[in-house]
Amino acid sequence: MDAETKVVVDRIDGRIRELRQLRDKLIEEFGTEAATRSANHVPKKRGKKATRKGEVIKSLKANGPLSTRELHEKTNIPTGTLGWLLRDKDTFSRSKEGKWSLKERNEAV
Repeated sequence: MDAETKVVVDRIDGRIRELRQLRDKLIEEFGTEAATRSANHVPKKRGKKATRKGEVIKSLKANGPLSTRELHEKTNIPTGTLGWLLRDKDTFSRSKEGKWSLKERNEAV
């Protein structure tokens, strides 16, 4: 293998290592459900006006603080989508125990 090809292969190997580390972190945070879910998974049907964020808010109102895994079990929203939705710090807050809840202004909504 020539030097130029070796440089490219080394870069690819480095990127693969980074992606594997990211995958491991995601599985550690959200569990293995996302990694093992069938490609034929069909999400639960929602009403025309329902949104996934609305489903999370409704679930937190009904059940109180929940972990990401518990939210996934209650709403059937993929854990990656939950992670994205829960980034909204104006709506959601996370406790030291890892439970998500609504910020005060949203609890009355």
